Amino acid sequence: MESDLPTDAITTLWLAATRRGFDLDHFAVDGRDWLRQIAEACEERLHDVAPTYTPAVPTARPGLMQEVLRELREVTLVCADKAVSPDWRPIPATTVLASLEQVITQVDPDLGFRLFLRVLVGLSLPLTEEQYAQYEAIGARFGYGEHHVPQCRT
Repeated sequence: MESDLPTDAITTLWLAATRRGFDLDHFAVDGRDWLRQIAEACEERLHDVAPTYTPAVPTARPGLMQEVLRELREVTLVCADKAVSPDWRPIPATTVLASLEQVITQVDPDLGFRLFLRVLVGLSLPLTEEQYAQYEAIGARFGYGEHHVPQCRT
């Protein structure tokens, strides 16, 4: 939330990752403000149930940045004509993937890859076995559990 990532990119990625399941436009809030509201609600709840809990900001792990960017750019080549929510207020895949690239390079490759996996579902892109195996390998290097990557298998 406090990154230099443009608010438009945050909003785009929220809408894409949720497949417009919670349309921020309807509530007249942008992605950054919405994430702040979520964080505040979580902090209030944690204060009630775990008052000694201190949230820790994870350290960015840039070591896999180039590998994640390579996978993103490979997908970008095949989905120029795709969109998230194609039948209702579509979000062009190129816009979403450009925002993902910003997350990967400016914020954290791990967060970018997690969002990438969610966006793949929204774009309904068929994956090759090689792509799927590569995504599993990247996920394993980030320490993902067994259920992170299977969500993008169509």
